[in-house]
Amino acid sequence: MAEKLPALFREIGRARRAGGDPAAFEARLWRRYGVTCAMLVLDSTGFTRSTRARGIVHFLSNFLHMREVVGPAFEAHRCLSWRSAADNLFAEFASPDAALEAAFAAHHAVDRERLMLGPGEPYRLCIGIGYGRVLKGGTEGVFGDEMNLACKLGEDLAEGGETLLTGAAYRHLRRRKATVFERRESVVSGTSIEYYSARR
Repeated sequence: MAEKLPALFREIGRARRAGGDPAAFEARLWRRYGVTCAMLVLDSTGFTRSTRARGIVHFLSNFLHMREVVGPAFEAHRCLSWRSAADNLFAEFASPDAALEAAFAAHHAVDRERLMLGPGEPYRLCIGIGYGRVLKGGTEGVFGDEMNLACKLGEDLAEGGETLLTGAAYRHLRRRKATVFERRESVVSGTSIEYYSARR
C-alpha cells in the first residue's frame, strides 16, 4: 500500500518533478504552510541501556505510562498538537511560555509517577524547546531551523530531567520569574549554537 504523504510533501514532490524557479516555489510554500509556534521535543533517557538489561517490553511499558501522564500535562497548557515517534514525543504550542510550562509539568508528572528503568534508575525526560517560523507537515509534524535545533537540544544535549531552550525561544519568553536560566553554547554538526537551560 502506498504511503499517503501530507499535502506539503506532495506539493514539494510535484514541484521537484516539474522544475521551475526554486526561490518562487519556496516563497509559495512558506505562504501556504508557514506558521509561527513553539515546538517541544521530548526524549526518554535510558532506552538502549534499559532495553538491553530488561527487554523492550519493560521499556515500552514505561514509555506508554509516560505518555498517559504527559499528554494531559501538554493539553493543560493549550498544546496545539502532539504525537510520538520511537521513544520521543513532539508537540507544538502557541508560545514558548506555554511550551516551557508544559515541559515543567511533564517532568513533574513523570517524577510523581515514580517510573523506574531499573533499580535506582528513575525514568527521566530530556526536553528541547524552539520557537519560530516552520512549515506545517500535517501528521509528519513541523519543519524548520528551530525545529531542528529543538531536536538537537532534546535528543542530544539535554540530560535526564533537563529542559533546554533555543536562543530564539528564550528571547521570546514573556515571563521569566521563578525560573533560573543558564546560557550555554555548543557546537553541533559543525555549527555553534546558543541555548539556555531552565530550572525551578
